[in-house]
Amino acid sequence: MSRISPKKAGPFLLFLLLLVQALVQGTPSLAASSPQKGAGLPASSRILDERTAFRWAPDFFAWAVHYPEKIVPLWVQEKKPATKKASEALRRFYWSTLRLNDSTAVLFSVFAYTQKPVLLKPLSQHLFLRRTTGKEAGRKIFPKKADPVFDQPILGLRQGLVFFPKTAEPFELILEMPGKAPIVFAFQEDLLKAQQEALSEKTGREQREAVEKERKKWEAQVALLQQELAKMKEKTGGKPADSASSAVPSAAVATEGEGKAKPRPEQVARRFFEAWKNGDHELMRSLLSDSLQKQFPSKEALAAFLRKKALPERLPRDATLDAADGNTGFRITLTTKVLLVRDVRRFAFTVEEAGKDRYAVSKME
Repeated sequence: MSRISPKKAGPFLLFLLLLVQALVQGTPSLAASSPQKGAGLPASSRILDERTAFRWAPDFFAWAVHYPEKIVPLWVQEKKPATKKASEALRRFYWSTLRLNDSTAVLFSVFAYTQKPVLLKPLSQHLFLRRTTGKEAGRKIFPKKADPVFDQPILGLRQGLVFFPKTAEPFELILEMPGKAPIVFAFQEDLLKAQQEALSEKTGREQREAVEKERKKWEAQVALLQQELAKMKEKTGGKPADSASSAVPSAAVATEGEGKAKPRPEQVARRFFEAWKNGDHELMRSLLSDSLQKQFPSKEALAAFLRKKALPERLPRDATLDAADGNTGFRITLTTKVLLVRDVRRFAFTVEEAGKDRYAVSKME
């Protein structure tokens, strides 16, 4: 803007006076744009702050105030009508004046501060809303009715309501004039929402990338496990897991009824293992030593012990039994999977001679 000469100081001061008056009287929300961020203002004024936008042009200054539906009950509340009937009448007045049933209302103001008139006729071809998000982003929505004051050459201040077809937020107001760059009025509330959505999208993208990274790690671990399983199957000739992964000799799985010989520790361990897989806590308890049977006087007490150890009351089908320490130590291995996490647990127990003709589980860890 060129420097104002002393001869033009009078009109320029008049312009400033009119501008301040317009901001205070016409759009009170702009007068509240202070470092206090609307502290102490009525709720309706704080909303108007967020729904007000202004722009400078070479020949004029313009601002726009969008009136959202949520402003109406606040206006009514702040007027403090004496009765419910008066409140409803006031609400209907505001609602109908702004045509909120089927319109989006914008108070548009233009102040021409030079001797050159601003030409906006017809306003319906120069001013429009533009959606900023969703499938309709970029869509132009032109006014269906505007104050006729904008059809005349504008000198000084012109202000009037412009009604657009009902449009959901967020949107921008665009003023296009021949041979000039479009003037974009972006509302503070919509800008803040866009920033929040962008931040949320960034956070969500980072989380998805982290999950994808962990998934790839897990897939690599699964591939290694599958390779190890394939090697084990080659070594064992492809036998089932219970027998292929068991270090207990096959001769040891003979039942107690085979022959009159005292059952060996391997046989007792196998019976204990199979009883647990079947959830037969009574049989499991019968295979315990006298001291452990006193410690667990019932099958319910034994089941409670398993729960306390965070062990299943019934072993999964892929659980395995292995010899762990000489001829008396044994280990049961069970694997559980929760989502992408595989948990491998081991339960060790000892089978020792408990009498002349009996071996029993004497220790459990």
